[in-house]
Amino acid sequence: MADNSCDEDNFYFGRGIATKQPSRPTVLHSHPDVLGPDPLTLYMPWISRWKKESWPQTRSEVGRFGEDLVAELAGDLGFETLGRNWRCPSGELDLIVRGADEVIRFVEVRTRTGPRYGTPAESVIPSKLARLRRLGGAWLAAHRDFHGDVAFDAVAVEKDGEDEAKLTWLWNVL
Repeated sequence: MADNSCDEDNFYFGRGIATKQPSRPTVLHSHPDVLGPDPLTLYMPWISRWKKESWPQTRSEVGRFGEDLVAELAGDLGFETLGRNWRCPSGELDLIVRGADEVIRFVEVRTRTGPRYGTPAESVIPSKLARLRRLGGAWLAAHRDFHGDVAFDAVAVEKDGEDEAKLTWLWNVL
């Protein structure tokens, strides 16, 4: 029987095992046209850019801080923000954006200040993805004037050093 454990590598949902070693790509990484850019290369230019004198302390402040960073990054990448913190009885969508390709992207933001409970990317579990899909459908039902393709992304925001945040955009997690 095959061993599907991830060992000490990072596991990116929808992509398989990903490492920082370019000599060890996965089969899924060889299809960027289907899955989008490799999540390990996208965030590098922005690491030193996101600085703050002190990180927020409460859980809600940390989440809001991460969402603010991702919203700013999305704007810098040319996305139009269609909604932030959109709520319905089923839950909340962190960010809804549309790019130049007219694809509507539902973005789940996961922020962590330390490794105690794993990385933010590891917290994007199947139940959260199912909720993201349901909420995306609810948003589309409430906004019938939007048509076209949709995508579901996650952005991992983690504390990197004393005052920096590392953002990793995980494209097409569903």
